[in-house]
Amino acid sequence: MSLTAYPDPKTLPEALCCRYIPFGEHFDTFSLQEFYTRYCDSIEAATKIFRGRRVFTSCQISFTDWCLSLSKGNSPEKTTYLTKLRPLLHPKHAETLETLATYLLDANSEIKTTSELLYIYRNTVQHRLQKVRELIALDATALPDSYTLYVAAALHRISQTRG
Repeated sequence: MSLTAYPDPKTLPEALCCRYIPFGEHFDTFSLQEFYTRYCDSIEAATKIFRGRRVFTSCQISFTDWCLSLSKGNSPEKTTYLTKLRPLLHPKHAETLETLATYLLDANSEIKTTSELLYIYRNTVQHRLQKVRELIALDATALPDSYTLYVAAALHRISQTRG
């Protein structure tokens, strides 16, 4: 039996209404309860990492949980990821950093979608991704660099929203 959980909008804060999770897996009652608790604990961070999404998969919630656990304290792993973005943190590179985060987290690594979300030309997206390669020597369009930057961008979004 496959379950689909639709939180009751009456029990959620207004900002979280219309957010639900598709389940493609089989859950027993305990697993579903545990997952729903994790969902409630991490939905705010998930909406900050994955801007504009209204549906979150169990993988995205698990990733958000992991990012939240990394973001607490000063773990060496967190420092390693955020250090990768250091050259992009200068205000003159703010658009480049936003393009990178949008490309990886919001547009599923698709240049066309990124350009549509940011209202810029495809060539501008490509130029900014090239600038990322030049500044930090990591390629956002190829593994394993793209995964490293994916995590770094998620941690950066969490840290930005926390102030």
